[in-house]
Amino acid sequence: MQWPAITGAYRFLHNAQPGVYDRPPREGSLPVQLAVPLADILRGHTTTPDRCWLGFWNGFAWSRDNPWQASTFDVPNRSYLLFVGPVQAAAQLYGGRMEQSPNLWWPDDRAWCVATEIDLNSTYVGCSDACCDAIAAAPELEALPIDPRTGISSDSDTVNPAPARGTWQG
Repeated sequence: MQWPAITGAYRFLHNAQPGVYDRPPREGSLPVQLAVPLADILRGHTTTPDRCWLGFWNGFAWSRDNPWQASTFDVPNRSYLLFVGPVQAAAQLYGGRMEQSPNLWWPDDRAWCVATEIDLNSTYVGCSDACCDAIAAAPELEALPIDPRTGISSDSDTVNPAPARGTWQG
């Protein structure tokens, strides 16, 4: 599903629709109230829970001058600041200058990987079937297993109506 398709908010993506939603999901950050239970689950699905890598996109205003002198790494079209800490750090690095979840985080043993792309309002977790089942069963999380081939672009929702070509103004 794509947010604009299920809400009909093609032109006014960031406006509320009373009775439907008060505000759309934030793009590029997993809310802390979701990061906490997710981190708790993921901690049990790694052999290295005390060593987790946390990547923050280097385009956020607070990160541009890299006051922490953090290491960096690049992927196509993105540069990230890299921090290391326990799995729970992914849910504890909010507040102050960092009102942002990590965009990428994974344990040292690479048992799973969490990705919150800066331009999307969903978070994806690549993990084992057992870990996926635990995440999907968590009542605090709205999570569904998806096929790795599932598209994430604005035109990949094949169930909900898409806007007429040329009307997208997100």
